Amino acid sequence: MKFQTAILGVLALGLFSLSNAYAVEKKAPTLGDVAASITKDMNDLTSLMEEYIEVSVKCLQESDKAKIDSCTVNELNKLSTKGSFVAQHALGNYYEEMGDKAKAIEYYKLALKNPKLSKEYKLEVLRDLERAQK
Repeated sequence: MKFQTAILGVLALGLFSLSNAYAVEKKAPTLGDVAASITKDMNDLTSLMEEYIEVSVKCLQESDKAKIDSCTVNELNKLSTKGSFVAQHALGNYYEEMGDKAKAIEYYKLALKNPKLSKEYKLEVLRDLERAQK
């Protein structure tokens, strides 16, 4: 489900790219401008998602849920310290699912402070932060 959400987010990049280009330049962007922007955003997000998937596949090879969870948190923390906003967001989701809202909020805020965070992905993190703060 989260992967499907990420794909929908990537598709939404096109709409955001179009509206951002118009707002900044006050002229309709060309199809080439939108395509280039979407391609860059998709490549960036794809790279981060691939890292996330590699962690998931590696950790799912563990023998029980406790080891899978421990492996996942350790591997996502490694990616998080390298600046992956996808890993920071995933850690927020993980802690929220585990019932640790304080830790979830900490990671959502860390992702929001990440200078690599795209405007489009930021909306997902903000939505999750708002939910965790309720």
